[in-house]
Amino acid sequence: MTSTRIARTLLPALVVVAGTLLLGAPTAAAESVWSYTCTTVEPNFPDIVGTGCTAGEDAPTEGPIDGEFVVTRPDDGARWICSSGMVAGDIVEGVECDRRR
Repeated sequence: MTSTRIARTLLPALVVVAGTLLLGAPTAAAESVWSYTCTTVEPNFPDIVGTGCTAGEDAPTEGPIDGEFVVTRPDDGARWICSSGMVAGDIVEGVECDRRR
């Protein structure tokens, strides 16, 4: 009977801790996604090529992009989420991109 009482007392705390761990991880991952703003984006499904691009904070400006990143075209608000790509100066090439509005 005592072990049941202890379990009932600790269960809410364990649920809160587990929820915090599960919900905290995606938030941290979402904050680390790089972004680029491009004046022109040419889709070639499922890839894109953006020109006149500006890298967001901490985003690389040269070389491969290993991991998910976002390309935004400010004139109409169109966004693409790409799984990987390459950046060279103001040109961004995205691979396997999905368009989002």
